[in-house]
Amino acid sequence: MARMYYNASPSDIKGSISGTTFQHNVSGTIARLRPFARRIRKKINSVPQLNFLQRSHEWHQLSASDRKSWENFGIAHTKQNKYNELKYLSGFNWYVSCNNNLQLCGSPIIATAPAYTLPLAVPNFSVQITDNGIFLIPDTVYSLGNNALICYSTPMITSTFLKQRSKFVYTSSQLSAIPAAWNITASWKAVHNCNFPASGTFYNFNVAIMLVHIEKSTGLTTIGNLSIDQENTFIIGGIGNMIIQNNFIIS
Repeated sequence: MARMYYNASPSDIKGSISGTTFQHNVSGTIARLRPFARRIRKKINSVPQLNFLQRSHEWHQLSASDRKSWENFGIAHTKQNKYNELKYLSGFNWYVSCNNNLQLCGSPIIATAPAYTLPLAVPNFSVQITDNGIFLIPDTVYSLGNNALICYSTPMITSTFLKQRSKFVYTSSQLSAIPAAWNITASWKAVHNCNFPASGTFYNFNVAIMLVHIEKSTGLTTIGNLSIDQENTFIIGGIGNMIIQNNFIIS
């Protein structure tokens, strides 16, 4: 809406008309188009949104007793997310969380709240970035049993600052056993739309990896185990490779 002041003809305009904004500054009156912010849809954002819509539809199809079981589940239990933060979830949010996790595992969704039994914590591991790819090296090779191992990763980041949670994206999973060297290069390139190795004469970047166990019949999860590796083609002060885990290892 714009306010117009008249003499014999309009002498002053303030406000907006059809997307054009009239303003005053020291130079006089100016008119400019109102900025239009456009939200760009990305696959990594649209998939969680579609999953949420699907879970919402399923929730409304549940029986009253099934919904009540989830509501009681939400009252009885808190959730530690993969960032080790304590969260209080409603029954609906527990339903969404468990069944989204089951979908990652390729397991069927569940209508009734499960027994609250958390999977074992993810053992320590390291990330190794070489010219041949990105490899996850577990301290112990083990059978997953009824757990799935889910890998979240960041694209190339320029620091080891850990509060980069918006950049973590589901990347890959293991459903049976952990290999001695898990090569996630192809999956990492696909989800982040990045080339590997990085182009240019030299490069210096970090990739953060977070691993989580999901119980394949309940969708309950552990907190995440985090590791970061830095790749560079030059040596500064003797530091060529850095791994951040429960402690610092510099070589």
